[in-house]
Amino acid sequence: MSEIATPPPIGGEQVIAVVGGLSRLSGFMGMKQKRYTLVVTDRRIVFAELTKERVRELTHHAGDDAKTAGEGLLGRVGARVRSIDGVKATYWKMSPDAALGETPGNFAIERSAIRKVKFKSATGGEGPDTDFVVIKTDSETYKLQVAGSLRQVQEKFGQAGIS
Repeated sequence: MSEIATPPPIGGEQVIAVVGGLSRLSGFMGMKQKRYTLVVTDRRIVFAELTKERVRELTHHAGDDAKTAGEGLLGRVGARVRSIDGVKATYWKMSPDAALGETPGNFAIERSAIRKVKFKSATGGEGPDTDFVVIKTDSETYKLQVAGSLRQVQEKFGQAGIS
């Protein structure tokens, strides 16, 4: 399913794609992980961190909304589980600068600094495959584990003109 952003005012930065369900691996053997949603614009990629506080806020609001709508216990639990899916929608409505300033853990890289993007699957022996997006710039490599479909992530990057 393709999401289309409303064009910004003349001279503004345009959001081209929003990619959720990514975790940046760092530290010894990738033991440190931070969850991100990427806001891909015509100029840069904003890494919007999904903090524990944000998850707590989203699930709380979803549960309250379901309760107000008359949902029972299972309906409220389901609403809380699905609440994380709503994160991507918020970034379509938000300016890239607002997304960047949302939390201290957010940062951006200029698209012109990207040297290579790789999409790969690593087989875990008997376990499930693990999918990754690797973005290389002149100064750093960003290794992101994909929680959902690698194919969808590839398509979104392709729609944004990054492959």
